[in-house]
Amino acid sequence: MNGTEEPCVVTPAYRTDLPTTTDVMFSYLNKNGSGDAGDANAMGKDVQLLAGETYLPPRAKVALFEAAAQMPGLQAVDHVTDAAGQPGVGVTWPGHGVTLVFDAKTYTYLGTTQRAVVGYGIVDHVGQLPR
Repeated sequence: MNGTEEPCVVTPAYRTDLPTTTDVMFSYLNKNGSGDAGDANAMGKDVQLLAGETYLPPRAKVALFEAAAQMPGLQAVDHVTDAAGQPGVGVTWPGHGVTLVFDAKTYTYLGTTQRAVVGYGIVDHVGQLPR
């Protein structure tokens, strides 16, 4: 490392340690997020990270999205597309500059207006590729 790079930290993709109720998830995002407590932009980025880069059990995913709906400044956006052109509905908030995109019927996370989820897989160890 040249002093400007951060070391890679392996974290589990399947998160069983997250809250499964809306109020507790909101508190978790508020207290454990990447920014100061109450920073809606930081909380939104954490929602994006959890929705797009982890696999959550159904109850935790519901709690995450319901907690996101309680965030100050949250706005729903109709007729958006992710970076791959997949149509959906979006969620955005002030200062974020990116819209999270969900399938309009299933609410599956599709990505953002800048990045698309085109597939994913879960592996047992670093370096293994999904089948």
